[in-house]
Amino acid sequence: MTKKHTQPCSVAAALNVFGDAWTLRIVLEAFYGATRFEEFRRSTAIAKNILADRLRQLTDEGILARRAIGEKGTRFEYVLTEKGEGLSTVMLSIIQWGDRWVYGEHGKPVNLSRVGTGEGLPEFVPTWSDGTPIDRDSLVPSPGPGANDAIRKRFSGPK
Repeated sequence: MTKKHTQPCSVAAALNVFGDAWTLRIVLEAFYGATRFEEFRRSTAIAKNILADRLRQLTDEGILARRAIGEKGTRFEYVLTEKGEGLSTVMLSIIQWGDRWVYGEHGKPVNLSRVGTGEGLPEFVPTWSDGTPIDRDSLVPSPGPGANDAIRKRFSGPK
């Protein structure tokens, strides 16, 4: 892993958990249904030592839960926790971004559709409570309850 971010910033904090080449891929495979070490390894081609390390980090962070499924705890499965399931909109947004901007609609590697109907995944567009799309121009940053002096100074007063 790279050096940890120390700034009080939600993106920096998330990067401390997911900011390497493998961690989000492992979470994605869990979303696709992988639960066993070998399933993760086969679908990602990740080295065993790196996979073991990232699975340990994800369980330490409470994103995956490790459950014994074999005799005397010799076999385990990894399942998304509630915290891990909370990443679903993030993962789906990243998938849609990659489909659009990396692969193009006709070259995307995986189609996601609704169980039972086959309906394709609609484009994610976050909206305000009145239905207006949320975009960069409709947001105003301000210091939050965890802000330090630097953040309060940066986001206080007129621009």
